[in-house]
Amino acid sequence: MSEDGDMRSVAEGMGMTIVGPEQPEVRPCVNVKVDRFRELPESVADQPYPAYASAGALAFDLRALEFMEPNGAESGGMEQRKLAPGLQAWIGTGLRFALPRDWGLSIIPRSGLGAKAGLVLANGTGLIDSDYRGEVLVCLRNRSGVHHLIERGQRIAQARLVC
Repeated sequence: MSEDGDMRSVAEGMGMTIVGPEQPEVRPCVNVKVDRFRELPESVADQPYPAYASAGALAFDLRALEFMEPNGAESGGMEQRKLAPGLQAWIGTGLRFALPRDWGLSIIPRSGLGAKAGLVLANGTGLIDSDYRGEVLVCLRNRSGVHHLIERGQRIAQARLVC
């Protein structure tokens, strides 16, 4: 049997479908209402937000637009926040979503931010349910041994629609 035939039978045995030139990939299409209610900083104001970075991107970037105080209050427009080693901070993305029933938004880390800077999602990953209508918040944790400066407008996480 050919290598392609072996792969196809293994994939089918796992409940997967091989997509090739004869069978184009079909992505589900869903309409999602997005409310961007915070202004972007001037450094990125000309860029669409939220937006997929490329045609092949599976997730879109989330940006730091509001730093929250430990008590949950907004910081009042701080342009940056220093995050000490071992500590975490809640960061507002300025986005609210109205997701269709049975759809969610998976919040996942940006691989470079975690691997290079040691800034990771405090809970590893997050899931926004279809009935949640508040601001999407990201909790970053500094697992490195040095202070890190997080700037307003910086890409801090990614989000992917899931059903």
